[in-house]
Amino acid sequence: MKKITKKIIIIAVTIALAILMQAIVAKQVKAEVTSGEIKDMKWSFDSATGTLTVSGETKKYTDFFEAIKVNPKDVKVIKVGKDVDYLEVNFNKCENVTTLELESEKTLKSGDVMYPCKKLTTVKHGENLVEKYDADSKTLTFSGKGTIYSSFISDVEDAKIETIKIEDGITEIGERAKFNNYGITKIVLPESLTTIGASAFTGANIESIELPSKVEKIGYAAFSSCSKLKKIELPDSVEEIGDNCFEDCEQLEEIKLSLKLEEIPTQCFAYCDNLKEVTLPKNIKEMAPSAFYNCEKLTKLTIENAECENSSYFDSSYIKNLTDLKMGDIQYKFDQENGTLEVSGSKKIVNADSATYAFGQSGIKTLIIKDAEEIGNECFNRLSEVEKVELPDSLKTIGEECFQGLGKLSEITISKNVEKIGKDSFKECEKLTIKAEEGSEAQSFAEDNDIDFEVTKKSLAKEFSKYLPIIIGCAIGGILFIVLIVVIIIVVVKSKKKKQAA
Repeated sequence: MKKITKKIIIIAVTIALAILMQAIVAKQVKAEVTSGEIKDMKWSFDSATGTLTVSGETKKYTDFFEAIKVNPKDVKVIKVGKDVDYLEVNFNKCENVTTLELESEKTLKSGDVMYPCKKLTTVKHGENLVEKYDADSKTLTFSGKGTIYSSFISDVEDAKIETIKIEDGITEIGERAKFNNYGITKIVLPESLTTIGASAFTGANIESIELPSKVEKIGYAAFSSCSKLKKIELPDSVEEIGDNCFEDCEQLEEIKLSLKLEEIPTQCFAYCDNLKEVTLPKNIKEMAPSAFYNCEKLTKLTIENAECENSSYFDSSYIKNLTDLKMGDIQYKFDQENGTLEVSGSKKIVNADSATYAFGQSGIKTLIIKDAEEIGNECFNRLSEVEKVELPDSLKTIGEECFQGLGKLSEITISKNVEKIGKDSFKECEKLTIKAEEGSEAQSFAEDNDIDFEVTKKSLAKEFSKYLPIIIGCAIGGILFIVLIVVIIIVVVKSKKKKQAA
């Protein structure tokens, strides 16, 4: 009986093992790797690990998973070949993907390629870079070295990212590495970083950011629409910033620019509604006309380099309420209510047409110049609405075409100290009368250019010379009269003495 029982057990175990082996084999067959090619895109799927591998022309085919007969919910890992420059596959319904492995760190993506992958937490960019998301701290971290060419996790649907952390070793945020920044309140950048790419942090809800001391370039719109950003300080390593870099940072109140920066580009600080005062360091060689477009509270602008190019293309429609402009040593103060522009601070006035654009040429009615000894060529030749000009007694030189076209200017007083008046300085000033002393350079200029002239004070030397003979005659007569009186007195005195002696 025992032997029969033993045999039954052995047979049962054997049958069970057979069934188990059959199940394992069946499962192995079922879990086989399938592969193929669809429209120039190669693919393979390992059902055991849930790994989908794609390479070649990975275009956005809406029927991709139907064509390869793979359930998108079975995909847990996506591997992308090194030959893929731009990933466009539609991963719709791949809700269980946790890992994306890119053989090439330079692989880019279409905007929403990873949008449905809500469980995506790790992206390997080549061999040197990892992008990782921690749901507990709501932090997206990049570690490794080299360049961040793209961010995939930041595009995931409902990704709750509050902190972007880039660790030391990473040197560049590429031109296509745009983050979904609207929930970001904190950005941590490494000292190794040298480049921040276009639109990298557009729309971030940061109030401040510390830029590393090695950053050299900040790209187009990198910090635009950071509506809570109040202060920005560019380290002296920064050599270039892109167009619209800080556009629409409506709370921005304070900026400090790099000493190596040479250009303020188009609409760089446009619509920064709370920006009141800006200083451009001496190394700034060029400023775009619209650099501070529609900064309505900007009233004071200091440009340390008086020869900063393109500042001559200022327009009052760009900086509507500017009242205080300093270019080099030249100080311009504009009273908008009465249209008075006062120029002071330098013995030589040059590039003043830049300032007149800044304040709106049509709004300037009175021009007052102080301290200057020289006014350069073409300085105030576009002020068609100016009715009054005051020049200082210190002035010695008026440049060519300096006041050309001031059609409403009726009179101007020019000091006798002016030694030179350039060609066409008062051309097209049809109503003008020049007032100056007789015999002055201003009189000669007026006569040579058929401009009405009025004597303010005759030359003392000439007036004195006219009356010199009379004065001399009177002086001689006075002397003779005094001599005569003295003689008479002497005679009278002697006569009295003789009578007393007798």
